[in-house]
Amino acid sequence: MAEKPLYKVIMVGSGGVGKSALTLQFMYDEFVEDYEPTKADSYRKNMVYGGEECQIDILDTAGQEDYAAIRDNYFRTGQGFICVFSICDRETFANVQEFRDQVLRVKNSDGSNLPFILVGNKSDLYNRKVTMNEAKILADAWGVEYIETSAKTRDNVDRIYFTVLGQIKKNNQINNSYQSNTQSNRGQSNKKSNSGFMAKLRKFLMCK
Repeated sequence: MAEKPLYKVIMVGSGGVGKSALTLQFMYDEFVEDYEPTKADSYRKNMVYGGEECQIDILDTAGQEDYAAIRDNYFRTGQGFICVFSICDRETFANVQEFRDQVLRVKNSDGSNLPFILVGNKSDLYNRKVTMNEAKILADAWGVEYIETSAKTRDNVDRIYFTVLGQIKKNNQINNSYQSNTQSNRGQSNKKSNSGFMAKLRKFLMCK
């Protein structure tokens, strides 16, 4: 039996923005209201996406700066990233640029082909401090999609994970196509090289 594809998604953002709540809502359909600082928790789920059976591995990272070095190791293995802030806390919105920069640095990427979305959580609350427009402006500047969620009501929770999964699959297809073309070009180059060598060898033998 063929092994199911595994897609690795990393949750990033400041502490208390609801990364764990979003993950637990997606995994178990439950809302956890009490906040306990996360060091790093990993969750794996079997699912069907795009008609394909697969597994999603979600790593819920710590928001605290104390764990920055540990986060770097996680970022290296991540295929897609969900960057979360609270729409009720401007400081968490200001911090997303630092998280974005950390991911790009570790992945050695300019961000153009990196599966990455920006998420404004806690849309069920009424004390909004970050407007949808300014969040969209930042997302557009990064070239990523912006989605607002509520871990409490489950609004758009599935959407953020399906969106980043789609980006990962598309990115994998592009990489596989590039590798296939590269190998094909090498093969053609080798054939041309061998053909040229044989022609020279025949010419040399005829001269003898």
